[in-house]
Amino acid sequence: MSFVVSIILPTYNRASFLPAAFESIVNQDHTDWQLIIVDDGSSDDTENVVKKFAARVHQTVIYQWQQNGGAGAARNAAVRHVKGDFVAFFDSDDYWLPHHLEDCCSALQSNSEVDWVFGGAEVVDFASGRTIIKNTIHASGEDRPCTKLKSIRRGSLNIIDDPKEKLCALEHGHFAGLQASVMRRSVVDSIPYPTDRIADDTVFGMRITANGYRAAYFDQVHIRRFLHD
Repeated sequence: MSFVVSIILPTYNRASFLPAAFESIVNQDHTDWQLIIVDDGSSDDTENVVKKFAARVHQTVIYQWQQNGGAGAARNAAVRHVKGDFVAFFDSDDYWLPHHLEDCCSALQSNSEVDWVFGGAEVVDFASGRTIIKNTIHASGEDRPCTKLKSIRRGSLNIIDDPKEKLCALEHGHFAGLQASVMRRSVVDSIPYPTDRIADDTVFGMRITANGYRAAYFDQVHIRRFLHD
């Protein structure tokens, strides 16, 4: 069976966060997905939380437990189960806004030259609910370096079209959180996710760009990232 999008969700001892995370997936405008959860050695109630969720949705939910090896190793393990044309990444303590999957998948379907689509994130202090950053695309008060690159505007999508992109990615990164990204399956099939845990999202983005894959972004907020202990 094939799906439009496969969601990869690595998790480790975050059973208390998972119900909200699952609700944000269920509430997506786009509903043709499979969810691949790799439990990276949790000792809490993660497995039972996943089982209860899987029992109440009609979509396919895959659960795999493994010895703790870090988020990178968990993501790479999940790739083996991918059946979708596109791959979305979810961090188990974050929250997707309802339009995220629909906007990103539609952008990939409508723009065959684009391989990777991402949106902005609102960063929120979990304990207080206070917004720390309204939109990571514009977090410093001015546009990020990647948004200053030449781009083709199609609706609300910006397709980066600048020979300086590789250098910009190397020097500054795209400021694209993996959890706000959807990409073609061919990308994750050809580029393993870094496992050294040091600026891993940034390094992954650099490798995607260095290998000639094309990125596009939305200015809008797509996800809510929580900061907590």
